Amino acid sequence: MDSCTYFADEEWRDHLVALADELVTVRAFCTAPEGFNGADQEGNGVERGRQRLREALPADTPVDEDLLGRGAASVVADADAETLGRTVDDVVDLLVRRGSNDRTDEDLPTECPHPATDGRDRCVFHGDASPAAVRDALHEALSADDPARHVVVGASFDHLDLAGYVHHPAYNRPVDLRFCTVSGRADLSDARFGTGLRLDACSFGEVRASGAVFDGTVRFAGARCRGAAGFRRVEFGGDAWFRHTRFEGDAGFGGARFDEEAHFTDCRFEGGTDFLDATFADRTWFVGIHGGRRHRSGPRADLQFRNATFRSGVEFAGATLVGDLGLRGAGIDGGLDCSGLVPGPDRSAEERVVVDCTDATIADGKLHLPDDERIVFDCTDGAIADITIVGGDSGVVPFDHL
Repeated sequence: MDSCTYFADEEWRDHLVALADELVTVRAFCTAPEGFNGADQEGNGVERGRQRLREALPADTPVDEDLLGRGAASVVADADAETLGRTVDDVVDLLVRRGSNDRTDEDLPTECPHPATDGRDRCVFHGDASPAAVRDALHEALSADDPARHVVVGASFDHLDLAGYVHHPAYNRPVDLRFCTVSGRADLSDARFGTGLRLDACSFGEVRASGAVFDGTVRFAGARCRGAAGFRRVEFGGDAWFRHTRFEGDAGFGGARFDEEAHFTDCRFEGGTDFLDATFADRTWFVGIHGGRRHRSGPRADLQFRNATFRSGVEFAGATLVGDLGLRGAGIDGGLDCSGLVPGPDRSAEERVVVDCTDATIADGKLHLPDDERIVFDCTDGAIADITIVGGDSGVVPFDHL
């Protein structure tokens, strides 16, 4: 039976370029070590990147917030490569790195493990098969004894239907769905994966995963969800990686349980976001996130952790808060790091951002305070036990109620 030649053709590179343009913004490329300024980047990466773009783009191109939010691949393609010092390949390299665990040198696949369909040089996942045929083929591939069949990288789906699917392999190798495009809904509701699941650097129209159980490491690093993302009551039995993930719609993690490390570093939460009643058993990072959403009536605490439990501390260092940060009723052991918190760019110099710790319990560890005097803590009816307060170099006591 003939093999699928997808990874040997230009179509695979075209897929990566299109995906990079969707997932890697100009702003992200400015701030990445591999971006405009290279590994020796110093200072404000965004401002340095803007200057490089002003020099490399046509003179009438406004290098404004709108351009910073556009896809980096198309912007770089329009720039003078010699002046900019970067090409589209550099943007793709950043995408691939994000989809390859950031810390490893994993090779992209060079051969597709799935057979070509009759009379074609493409398998059902890299061709133009019907959604029903793709769904049936995916279930069959994931049930195969050969672990190589569990690799479906770079596919394009109308919908990814794994609702209620139970995956219990006899070996410990992850299901690999990296660099896929799902134009509609990815449905993992009530599914169970007995090993790891990789959805790094994928593009989703919507994600439904409520009630799912992931026994191994699950990775959505570098992914983008254009619509709602539902992870309510999900059990993350291994590490959960959402680093660099972009949630453009509402993101719900209410009642989720994280048994191992939870990585949300550099996420963008652009809609309403809640981790209500979620439990974090191990170390938890929300470092450098961009969270919250403003409303016509004013800011609202759209980044909500009401009644969440953190058993090994939580870090929000360097986060940008568009709204308030809601920790009402939360239980925090092991420290709370709020160093470097900054209000969103559209907040006025007089507007305060509230870290709402009403009824919260901070049992031990360190409380790292921000330096920006516009950020205050409301600890009404809260309980602060044996902690060490660190930082707060502004000289302003940041507690609104204590």
